[in-house]
Amino acid sequence: LTKLTSIRLSGINNKRIPVDFNSLPLCLKDIYLDYCDLGGVLDITTDRPELNHLNVQDSELTEIKGLEHCLNIHSVYFNDNKLSTVPDMSKLLDITAIGLKNNEITEVPDYIKSLTKLYALYLSHNKIKDITALNGTSVRKLDVSCNEIESLPDMSAMTNLAGKDEWNNSYEAFLDDYKLELEGNK
Repeated sequence: LTKLTSIRLSGINNKRIPVDFNSLPLCLKDIYLDYCDLGGVLDITTDRPELNHLNVQDSELTEIKGLEHCLNIHSVYFNDNKLSTVPDMSKLLDITAIGLKNNEITEVPDYIKSLTKLYALYLSHNKIKDITALNGTSVRKLDVSCNEIESLPDMSAMTNLAGKDEWNNSYEAFLDDYKLELEGNK
């Protein structure tokens, strides 16, 4: 298995496949474990310098630890889990995409500003009330639709926004030449 670069396991017929993440080969560049049983907590305990992409969508995760062992990772997708906080990714300086849709997240961490290569951030369908921490980020694609955002802060420092996904919030605001629609928030 030393030449294996990608693994894709998915639950079949609504049955979750139990997976011990740390027993997977270290040479993997892409790991897709959507709809698998990871035991509620993904705890990465070994260095994975080769890992570029990690997808653990819909795996009933409540916590993710040890991402500092994946310093070269470019994209992570933790959508459709039960996460209440954003996992610590402050050391992932090469990350370009983060998917955290449909979780139970209430806050955006301040370290997001330090991820200067972050291009896409998907935070829709959570419980986020304040997106001030996103001001000044390098994000170009941002989805915060269907959260509990109560007011739109001054986001004039978010000059990199090139496109917005469908936002479903309850009011509109304009940033330079870009239209930002906000619906579906309380």
